[in-house]
Amino acid sequence: ASQTWSIGVEEQFYVIWPILMRWFKKSIPQFLVGFIVVKLLIGWLGLVAYDYVDDSIQIAIDKFNTVWQLMMIEQMGVGALGAWFLYSNNTKILNAIYSKTSQIITITLLIVILLTEGHWYLSKLLEAFVFSSLIMNVSLNDKFPIKLTSSKFDVLGNMSYGIYMWHTILIALVIAVFEYIGLDYGFSYNLMVFVLPYLLTLLISYLSYTYFEKPFLKFERLLETYLSF
Repeated sequence: ASQTWSIGVEEQFYVIWPILMRWFKKSIPQFLVGFIVVKLLIGWLGLVAYDYVDDSIQIAIDKFNTVWQLMMIEQMGVGALGAWFLYSNNTKILNAIYSKTSQIITITLLIVILLTEGHWYLSKLLEAFVFSSLIMNVSLNDKFPIKLTSSKFDVLGNMSYGIYMWHTILIALVIAVFEYIGLDYGFSYNLMVFVLPYLLTLLISYLSYTYFEKPFLKFERLLETYLSF
């Protein structure tokens, strides 16, 4: 599926991250800021270098730039920075994130991001800060206007990985079946193409979580218990 590249980035991140945290455990916030800056700096240098090298080298640099920009590990670094503020209970930073001004800025920027296509270099970094602030406010700030505390949302949260993995496959499958049976284009076709994959995604994701993911989660907890001794 087209979205699985991001899973590869996450797996690489989680393999390397515990090692880095062990190395820099006495200066984690400084490391995180440096990590984000270095990632962005290397990417910027790659873009600049492209215009100053021979055509043969440009091909290699272009491939590097494509891969490097897809590895948006600076966004994970921003999320890790938010997690560190929570873990260390940095009340000064947390109060700033939970403030009314921060809430207004977060919601305003979120609307701008959703309504526009940001293609400038630091747009992904801005997204990371906006969504980190949004997640922290929604999940931890009682005064935030958006409330997502609900058993229904908990169920969707459990299914979210399956929804992410299955939705494009099911959209392609539904379209392929409709084309195979020769369903005419029109209102009914468009309605079915939009509605049926949505319903199938929820169903398959629920089954996937219940009968495939849950056993692995139980095994993970058993492994954690075993390793803690």
